[in-house]
Amino acid sequence: MNPFYKNMALWLVIALVMVLLFNLFNQPKTSPKKVLFSEFRLAVDRGEVREVIIQGNNIYGKFGDGREFKTYSINDPELVKDLMAKRVTIDVRPDEQSS
Repeated sequence: MNPFYKNMALWLVIALVMVLLFNLFNQPKTSPKKVLFSEFRLAVDRGEVREVIIQGNNIYGKFGDGREFKTYSINDPELVKDLMAKRVTIDVRPDEQSS
């Protein structure tokens, strides 16, 4: 095989690997689906919620099938008790303060 074609084939393979690596690491992160608070509470009651992050009145979480969601909570004193009863993993974080 001609040395020119060997070099060209090597550079094409290198370029192809670079493009594949770029595409692999440049996947856009999907934003969580916004759900109504009432839908969230129904999902908790049905045992469909796996984990939640409570940050102020914002709730971010994952359903059992891996889908992510977010919702806005009212002051619901029974929420944590219901989440604990359904064995949902709960992470509470301080509310982000904007300047």
